[in-house]
Amino acid sequence: MPSVPAAPTAPVIGHRGAAGLAPENTAASFRTAARLGVRWVECDAQLTADGLAVVIHDDTLDRTTDGSGPVRTATLAAIRRLDAGSWSSPAFRGEKVPTLREVLDLTAALGLSLNLELKLAERAGPAEEDALAAACLAELASGPRPPRLLVSSFRREALARCAERAPDLPRAFLAADGDAEAVRVAVALGCRALNVAAGAVDRHLVRRAHAAGLAVLAYTVDDPERFRLLRSLGVAAVFSDHPERLTTPPGPHR
Repeated sequence: MPSVPAAPTAPVIGHRGAAGLAPENTAASFRTAARLGVRWVECDAQLTADGLAVVIHDDTLDRTTDGSGPVRTATLAAIRRLDAGSWSSPAFRGEKVPTLREVLDLTAALGLSLNLELKLAERAGPAEEDALAAACLAELASGPRPPRLLVSSFRREALARCAERAPDLPRAFLAADGDAEAVRVAVALGCRALNVAAGAVDRHLVRRAHAAGLAVLAYTVDDPERFRLLRSLGVAAVFSDHPERLTTPPGPHR
């Protein structure tokens, strides 16, 4: 069986920072993850109307800011005026949607390795996938970088563009399930990992992925028992909104 390629060096990846404890994809969330001792975090990158990469999950501003409308039709200046923290807690009032450059600088300074997801609206076409990949790769080349990087996406064209322009940059294909087609696509794109929904992970998937030379990463896992089960199946790491639940040793039984 082919050896499984290098995967994240820690079994828990903070999902959007530490999204269960601080407003997701903000500087506060990544700092919270670092304080918890998490060594890997994940974030989502999208393009603004002026072609700049910002870190936000949804393709609209409505859920995680006090603004509204598509991210893709708002300029960076307009997005930076929004509050991206109050929706989570008044304690985070004033948090901003960060640029990808700011997140790269921050994770590098904190010593956090990064899974960078290239996020596109469902209706986005190949030209938008290409533009996002190009913008993110330009940022990765322009300044400090986290200690280790993994670029992931549900979108094949975006990963293909990354493979063409930065073939040595590790990549992961994101899939809602772990069928043979997902494994085939990941291999065809030259990926090192398959990032798959935790509910789709079983022993057969892990064996199939490992036989193809892919590590398996599972999202999103907050339950310690589920975490231990997935690890026993051979899952390299899980994404978690509450990494503190998975990294804190259980207390004594009473």
